[in-house]
Amino acid sequence: MANSGNVGGFTKADWKIVADNAGYTTPKAAAAAAQQPTPDLDLDPGPDPGNAAPAGPSAADIQKMINDALTADRAAATGRKNEEAKAILTGTFSQWGGMEGVIGDLDRLIREWGNNIDVILAKIPETATYQTRFKGLVDLRKKGVTDIQNEGQYLTMEKEYRSVFREAGMRDFLGADGTQSQFDAIADLVANYSVSVDEVRSRVNDAARVIADTSSETINAMRDFYGIDTATLTEYVLDPVRTQNKINTIANATLLGGGARRSNLNIDVSTAESLADLSGMQDANVGQYQERFSQASVLRDATARLAGIEDSQISDSEIVQSQFNTDASSMSKVKGLQSRERARFSGGSGITSSSLATNRG
Repeated sequence: MANSGNVGGFTKADWKIVADNAGYTTPKAAAAAAQQPTPDLDLDPGPDPGNAAPAGPSAADIQKMINDALTADRAAATGRKNEEAKAILTGTFSQWGGMEGVIGDLDRLIREWGNNIDVILAKIPETATYQTRFKGLVDLRKKGVTDIQNEGQYLTMEKEYRSVFREAGMRDFLGADGTQSQFDAIADLVANYSVSVDEVRSRVNDAARVIADTSSETINAMRDFYGIDTATLTEYVLDPVRTQNKINTIANATLLGGGARRSNLNIDVSTAESLADLSGMQDANVGQYQERFSQASVLRDATARLAGIEDSQISDSEIVQSQFNTDASSMSKVKGLQSRERARFSGGSGITSSSLATNRG
């Protein structure tokens, strides 16, 4: 910078003072210093760098802090939504029963698929727990059967099945409520037996009628006729190869066979079923048959005497069929024996008054 009389607000006299203060002790040195160009000084150099205040955050630092805060807020919101979805789904699955395994998988499912409840519900059927719990519904879908469309309808049907067996006094037949054994038993009824709730109710009621009659005669008749006992009767009548008509006949025939045996009549299954047919699809009232069984027993004893004399055979079944008019051949055979019995044991000797007169003559 060129020298001037007044540079930066300083005169030459001022600069002389500065020179003197700077240690220029000789007049020549001070004069020389005074003649030097005035430096372009920063009169407000700011704080001493050795004691400088910390620099403020940079723009990048500020943006990072904002991003971190937003990320934390989003994570907190997602966490709340995850918990809400888990609570809703847990409540739903708890009502279904048997879904404890899926409830335990909810955290994993939410991590994998998010907290959209509809999405989670769509993924639930893929779990092993669901396929075990709703085996009947899964099997129906595999067969293409869409009568039961969702879990709600399936659960309603389960409830109806349980009611059927409770009403019949066989509460534990399907297994204890809420157990996997009960779920499996109902799945068999739904998918393997393919019988409706109403038909199950009819079949179970027929079985219950037999089970209620615990007389040895009835139990023996059931064993001899069908090779089953009361412990397996319900499973037997639920078998899908049998129709409801057949099940009703089996129940009636077993009860009537037991009734006949109480009158000491040992009839065969064919005869018992022919008697059962007399009731059609109605429940046979064994008490109404019992009097005729007693009459048939008396008839059997009477005709047996002549059958023994003639060295012929007549069975209890033929006697009963004749008594109830269910077999024409048996009716004819019994009537023939009755007729010959009356002729043979009527008390007539073949001697008449005319023959006596002839003898006297």
